[in-house]
Amino acid sequence: RAGRDGEAAECILLYNGSDIFTAKWMIEHTEPNENMTAAEQSAVRYQDMNRLNRMVDYCTKPGCLRAFILRYFGEN
Repeated sequence: RAGRDGEAAECILLYNGSDIFTAKWMIEHTEPNENMTAAEQSAVRYQDMNRLNRMVDYCTKPGCLRAFILRYFGEN
């Protein structure tokens, strides 16, 4: 429900920096996709790393995470 019913909602972020290494390894060692060219696979890998880096930025960002989310969606 996450606050959609008008009630307050709570969010807990569980983060462990060592998880980054596991996620990076999984991205780097993804099985080749026979339906994609090498360039396409490289682009997907780049996009996945970019997403991971954005998540890490969010988890390690000092300051108000709510403001960070609002800025992401173009709000104040």
